Amino acid sequence: MTDDKKYPSQAAERFQVRMPDGLRDRLRDAAEINGRAMNTEIVKRLEESFEEHPAVQKLEDEGWKSLERLLSLDDSFSEVKEQNRTLAQLVKNSTAMLEMLARHLVKNDAGANDLLAEIKQFADRADSIAAPELVAPDVPPLPPGHNERTEKKL
Repeated sequence: MTDDKKYPSQAAERFQVRMPDGLRDRLRDAAEINGRAMNTEIVKRLEESFEEHPAVQKLEDEGWKSLERLLSLDDSFSEVKEQNRTLAQLVKNSTAMLEMLARHLVKNDAGANDLLAEIKQFADRADSIAAPELVAPDVPPLPPGHNERTEKKL
């Protein structure tokens, strides 16, 4: 045959491969099962190794979605911490104002001592609730894949 009339396979680039024992037989069996020539089976398998598999793409997509949810939760957590700080400050201001009001009432009304005692109890409870270490602790987040239950197991 002349150069003008070569089959495509004759013009294709050739490459010799050294195979471990048994691999040639496995490729031959696979080619036979798939109804292909051995060369076609090898080329097909090589081409597939460069394609993106749907399972890998799905895992990648799920990973990005999980990261987006995590970032959203982190933003939400930051907002909640800020709201807790604001609420704690409001509680402290409110208790201070109630105590001032109670002192004023005590000066003007002898029966207001009971009210003052109740306000002080409220103030003590509010202060314990609004304690900065309870409201918005600055604890670094756990690494991905960890939670309080997994930390206790370690």
